[in-house]
Amino acid sequence: MAHGIIEPVVVMVTGDVIEVIAGRQRVKAALVANRLLEAEGKQPIRVPCITRKGSDADLFGVIISENEIRRADSPVARAQKAQKYINMGRTEEEAAIAFGVTVVTIRNWQRLLSLSEPIRDAVDEGSITATAAMQLSELPEGEQETRLRAAMEAGGKLTVERMKRAARSATSSARPRVRSLK
Repeated sequence: MAHGIIEPVVVMVTGDVIEVIAGRQRVKAALVANRLLEAEGKQPIRVPCITRKGSDADLFGVIISENEIRRADSPVARAQKAQKYINMGRTEEEAAIAFGVTVVTIRNWQRLLSLSEPIRDAVDEGSITATAAMQLSELPEGEQETRLRAAMEAGGKLTVERMKRAARSATSSARPRVRSLK
């Protein structure tokens, strides 16, 4: 409702019938938005279309390509874009609408930007999950990198659970841990 349909949908025209090949969710969203806009007495949005011709197999290939080849920005890149949008005078609520997320997500992304450079790089590389990195943001910068190194020594992707285990093992005494029998 805020910006209309940005990316055109791909359609096939057969006689008087227009069939959506790619962009069904955009069309559904436009229908809902138009009902709400018309109820408010506002101008409805239009759905831009690109017409494609081809066999069923060709058009199915279009569907696959549109959905499977897309590559999302990294969490840090999204955080930087959101921050730039906010710095342009927009609110967190407006940023949330523009990104299609909640205000809490925008705030979490902003926490990513407070991390040290090595941690942000690790998030971009996929070595650490964004959720685990956000937990590190609560620590001083030197401690962030120490925790990251300690947890990464075990190998694999750093998750919140692995980070908690690494913290427990670093603070536990020499006494063996007793487990309950179930």
